[in-house]
Amino acid sequence: MKFLPKSLNSSNVTDCLLEKIYLRPTRIVWHNDAAVDCENIIINEDHQMMAGESNNVRNHAWIAPGGAVLIDFGKEICGGVKLFVKVMKDEKGNDKMDVSLRLRFGESANEAMAELHESGTTNDHNPRDFTVQSGVMSMAEFGYTGFRFVRIDNVDKENTLLLQTVNAYAYFRDIEYKGSFRCNDDTLNRVFDTAAYTLHLCMQDYIWDGIKRDRLVWIGDMYPEVATLCSVFGDDVTVRRSLDIVRDHTAPDKFMNTIITYNAWWVLCHHRYFMQNGDVAYLSEQHTRLVELTHQLAEFIREDGSFDAKYSWALFDWPSNHSREMSDSGVHAIFKLTFEAAAFMLEKLADCENAAFCADVAKKIASFDYPDYDYKQISAMRVVAGMRDAKKENERLLCKNGDSGISTFLSMFTLAARSQAGDTAGAISNIRGMYGKMLDIGATSFFEDFDPAWCENAGRIDELTPEGLDDIHGDRGAYCYVGFRHSLCHGWSSGVAAYMSEYILGIKVKEPGCKKIEISPDLGDLTFAEGTYPTPYGNIFVRHEKGEDGKIVTSYKAPEEIEVCVK
Repeated sequence: MKFLPKSLNSSNVTDCLLEKIYLRPTRIVWHNDAAVDCENIIINEDHQMMAGESNNVRNHAWIAPGGAVLIDFGKEICGGVKLFVKVMKDEKGNDKMDVSLRLRFGESANEAMAELHESGTTNDHNPRDFTVQSGVMSMAEFGYTGFRFVRIDNVDKENTLLLQTVNAYAYFRDIEYKGSFRCNDDTLNRVFDTAAYTLHLCMQDYIWDGIKRDRLVWIGDMYPEVATLCSVFGDDVTVRRSLDIVRDHTAPDKFMNTIITYNAWWVLCHHRYFMQNGDVAYLSEQHTRLVELTHQLAEFIREDGSFDAKYSWALFDWPSNHSREMSDSGVHAIFKLTFEAAAFMLEKLADCENAAFCADVAKKIASFDYPDYDYKQISAMRVVAGMRDAKKENERLLCKNGDSGISTFLSMFTLAARSQAGDTAGAISNIRGMYGKMLDIGATSFFEDFDPAWCENAGRIDELTPEGLDDIHGDRGAYCYVGFRHSLCHGWSSGVAAYMSEYILGIKVKEPGCKKIEISPDLGDLTFAEGTYPTPYGNIFVRHEKGEDGKIVTSYKAPEEIEVCVK
């Protein structure tokens, strides 16, 4: 805080990284017969209660006991609501001092209408369904969760509520969007922007997995988030805060977030961040832990190069978690990437001995070959790790079954593997069919998981499901995110934006700190694409246009400190 009141002891004050904004409601989705004139919640724009009658307030919403209204704020946000309550009256018209209200927040319209514990609704991690007391002439604020919709019920037995209006408040990092993407397909433009917004919402005091749940720093989930952050914002203090707090809360002989693979993802997060920003001083702060961690992880590699999880939980991702052998084959590829990244960083820290150790472990891992599995994310991870031929895997599996079988968590790897096979057109088709489909059903942020097949015979998230259709939120989901527990704003789903910057725009960081950039675009079926990419020296701008002969003409502008190679 720049200016601290003298009455506050600075030693007891912690800076807040967030800015607060207010949003007006966009529409009334529903109300029952005991709630009348609810459109006044939208019409009234005064943001201050006034003693006496205000000429600027046309009227109020009257919500009698048992009355309820469902309000839409138009976009997923992280925050709560501010209720502008005029007065309360009992059944005889006498003024009363308070009223009991029930607030239900929802990422979908149906979630805000559901009873607690119905179809997976929960107050885990942060309350989103609770009762409050609201006083006369009040402007009280309630809640801090991920939501777009709020339902307000008057649960008072006697008193009617006169509600002037309702605002939402949202917390954001006040940070500039530096990276951008535009092409001739507006669906892809919206996908990039929505992915960036999804990540931005999850950048609170730390980088969370989701803003409704779990609101935790899961270091594996963070890899796609760090990749997108580098592509959109370039840098932010939340990266270091998140990497450091998980490190500091994990004993050297334990696993971050209790998952062995998350130790590996911590290394990969640091590698991605170091390549973007090139901060050797910050990397050197990780030196001791990096050495400890790589030696710990090496114990899980057998002499033949295979992976042995022993008695630990080695999560690859949720859809593969049911099969230990299949999951291990994916973790095996993650470990190869991890030891290669660790060797690179340790070499930059002039620790040749441990760099050589990590390089040897990576070679040992590469010497063992697991069988093929019909699971796209494992196939893709092995391609990215250099353990499978991209074209063969694309033909064998990645191009099959359309947009099904793609994980939001690891989609950036699946899409990358298709591009490495020369099939960016197929990857773009997957983006349209998966992320574009989320937009089609009303998404303003991207989900924890999504299967396009869920849309069959289902409604939208921004409407109350019509009779005869399934609820796309409450009736879908899987694993630990069934029904309304399912997060509709999850940072790991933002990785598609990083893919679009790296493979469609073709901006690839080749040396730490973006000192050397390769531009190798692949437009797939697009006719043009352009965008910006943030570096420590300023933004790079690229534009690619495809001629009638299919050849791509590239133009770019880059800071003079950066060496650019166009391929």
